[in-house]
Amino acid sequence: MYVVWWDKPYRVAFPVRVYGTLPERTEEQEWLMLKSDWSEMVVQYASGTQGAFVELRSVKRVPMFHSGYIKGELNVRELAGAMTTIIVGTLFGAVHFLGWSSPFPSSHMQFLWRFATIVMTAVPLAAVILTFFMALIEVIFDLDNSFIYSLFLLPPLYLAGRGITIVLALVTLASLPLEAYRDVEWSDFFPHI
Repeated sequence: MYVVWWDKPYRVAFPVRVYGTLPERTEEQEWLMLKSDWSEMVVQYASGTQGAFVELRSVKRVPMFHSGYIKGELNVRELAGAMTTIIVGTLFGAVHFLGWSSPFPSSHMQFLWRFATIVMTAVPLAAVILTFFMALIEVIFDLDNSFIYSLFLLPPLYLAGRGITIVLALVTLASLPLEAYRDVEWSDFFPHI
């Protein structure tokens, strides 16, 4: 180990940019940069697989959230990013079921909370199912990507559910039960010396 680290620079205070002739972009890299539209980039950024769209030649530092691009592994990374997004989104929505039977100032607010919870839990899974069936329909009927635009209905629905939970959480602060204002006697819960 000592021999391997012999020429390691110590106390590097600033980056040194090395200028030289860069190799030309391959046809695959050119195609990736040209074929991307805003909708595809939004999906890539949401799933964490946007590394193929970053042109590192034109930036002075690596962008925040840069996931990189490894040739031949893009499909695996896209699938892993999409699955992570779906699992985290579903679990985040499912956590809100804990407040399902909590007291709310009105029955309308409780209904909105339940609706938003169901939406936030179901939308990520619905996106997977809808994408699968749309891809199947496109293959069977030999269509272009026109059906993919129906997926754009789901993110606004998810954001609406998220917005409802945030607004309800803030609004219900105004009507807390009296027990919320009572001082906690910590000595009742924890033994002390």
